[in-house]
Amino acid sequence: MSEEKTDQKIEVIPEVKPEKLIFKSKLPDAVKEYNRQYYLKTRAEKLQKDKLKVYCHACNLNIRRPGFLRHTKTANHIKMSNVGVKSDSN
Repeated sequence: MSEEKTDQKIEVIPEVKPEKLIFKSKLPDAVKEYNRQYYLKTRAEKLQKDKLKVYCHACNLNIRRPGFLRHTKTANHIKMSNVGVKSDSN
């Protein structure tokens, strides 16, 4: 069987439950208030998580959790993580 390729783009739209659309359209203030209350309830926990320190085995450093991904892209981390690695270029 031969399949023909077409240049048509298929637009994928995530399915949204109609109940949510009705709720959001009829009660936007209630949704906004719920989101605000949820933020206030979980704010302290999120701030506490951000204060945690993560240990980087390659650099022998403690880095705050939110900045760890940025740290892994630094030249110092890349250099230190490649120190014990031998390359096979035969």
